Amino acid sequence: MKSKRLKLLLSLSCFMFCVVALCFGVYAATTATLTISGTITFEPYKMYVNSIKINSIDENGYVSNENLSGFNGLYLNDSSGLSTIDLGTQTVSQSGGLEIEIKFTSLDTTKYQKVTFSYTQPEGYEVRSTSTILKPNPQNLIQGDATGTFKIYISSETTTNLDISTLNLNIGFEDYGTSLLQHDTTNDYYVEMGTIPNQISGTNYESEYIRWKLIGTQTAEATSTSASQYARFDGTSAPSSGTTGVFILETNTLLERDDGTGYSLNEVTFNHSFQGHGSMANYYHSGDEWEEYDILANDYATSTVRQYINGKNNVYKAATYTSASGNTSSSVPNETSEYSNMYTDFCIDTENDIIYKAIIGRSLQDLYLGNGGGSYNGQPVDFPEQLTTLNKEWYTSSTIDKFWLLSYYEAYSLFLANTGGLQGQADSAEREWPNGATNYYWLRSPYVGRNSYAYAVGPEGNLHNLMCNVHLSSIAARAAFILSI
Repeated sequence: MKSKRLKLLLSLSCFMFCVVALCFGVYAATTATLTISGTITFEPYKMYVNSIKINSIDENGYVSNENLSGFNGLYLNDSSGLSTIDLGTQTVSQSGGLEIEIKFTSLDTTKYQKVTFSYTQPEGYEVRSTSTILKPNPQNLIQGDATGTFKIYISSETTTNLDISTLNLNIGFEDYGTSLLQHDTTNDYYVEMGTIPNQISGTNYESEYIRWKLIGTQTAEATSTSASQYARFDGTSAPSSGTTGVFILETNTLLERDDGTGYSLNEVTFNHSFQGHGSMANYYHSGDEWEEYDILANDYATSTVRQYINGKNNVYKAATYTSASGNTSSSVPNETSEYSNMYTDFCIDTENDIIYKAIIGRSLQDLYLGNGGGSYNGQPVDFPEQLTTLNKEWYTSSTIDKFWLLSYYEAYSLFLANTGGLQGQADSAEREWPNGATNYYWLRSPYVGRNSYAYAVGPEGNLHNLMCNVHLSSIAARAAFILSI
């Protein structure tokens, strides 16, 4: 009896195995793949290509990689002419994508260099890239600190084969000079960090590098990291060597992604509520957990906008949130497209971007010193010591933030004089967004009269006593940082 039962179980097991194998075979045979072959062209320069990896990215974001077979490095010299690298034939899941990861070493001992990227984008493909700046290599070595990584991402949901040569992928290099600063014809000094992937299917609309404008300077001898100690920068001459500067975001719009093949031309303002899960009540913002500690809704340390600009968490830029006490905010987001952080949205490469790595962080304690709302003299605001006592991660007074929002006093003191009236009370062309944008942007200073309000800057650069409810999602997150230049 046992023998018959065992045979029956074995037969059923074999049958099930065959069914699974058949199903897997059918799935494998029908799963679409993307085959990519061809070459990449490099412009001649004082550069060494260390390695090339082909990273396959599946639909779940899993990355598997291997070095390009037979590649042992490549010198790019001024006299060598254009150089090409043959990628061979690479096959990946069509529902995923292909990432080409290239490591460079600068052989220039005097200049910072930016990797540039151009291509022709056929119909049906998405192509995007990272931003990498290479710093001078004082030892003129092939390996060393001057190495940077550049990535190109390619995917398609409509086509299964691509000769990469038809993309005309071309990688070049642009001198920054001996300083991280750049300068344009309007007397603006700035740095570039991160990109917005603005590619649109079937067009040549390429990524834009994100610009951060210099608005204040400090001599090398100064020791304070507080932006309230900086002098306004008038933009007429380059800062001296060893100067430390305050930079603020100049890019005020993103392109809205509307489908799986590319980005639409619908520009959307870079907006974020001060408290992404906010409500009208004083103590209900990121959730009810702060209620028992009397942490106010306009407290910068616990704000979701602070988490967003520092890449700490993916947060909703605005969301309907109902607290335990029944208070509900009025901002309803598209949660699919608005759950993110600035590092992701701006493609900031924290491992290789020289600007990011050179940022001088500020402690939360420092950010509270000049945080007085409506104050033209940078009065301090008490840091909520309950956060330190509770030892909440990322909420202690010594926590270092790379990015921060300007305080009321910093917005008043760092920009140039107003177009009329007293500084801070009238409009300021310097304080408003570039290109005549009309959106407000947040300051980190709380409004002491109402615990659910924080200060902001108006569309014409006006500042005087302008405050908004922290749950509003129509106000931009305009980050700033400090950098040695």
